[in-house]
Amino acid sequence: MHLRIKVKPNSHENKLLRLPDGSLQVSVRAQPVEGKANAEVILFLSKLLGLPKSGISIEAGEGSKFKKVWIDHPEPEVLALIAEKTNAGPS
Repeated sequence: MHLRIKVKPNSHENKLLRLPDGSLQVSVRAQPVEGKANAEVILFLSKLLGLPKSGISIEAGEGSKFKKVWIDHPEPEVLALIAEKTNAGPS
């Protein structure tokens, strides 16, 4: 499934938030240099959702704060995991 997210690098903690407009924001500790924040987004989503890193990739927006992420897992299950983990504490 494709997921559109906003990434906030240089955060105090890694976390997933649902914003007031319903969109998703992934905050990561990594800096937005040399792909570090993108790699941290993939690792964080993998750990948070309990899915393998190899099944998560950034398909668009590598240099932008708005990204299109591919998660190789059934959509209903991913959406349920996100709903369960949204606004959860640090990883």
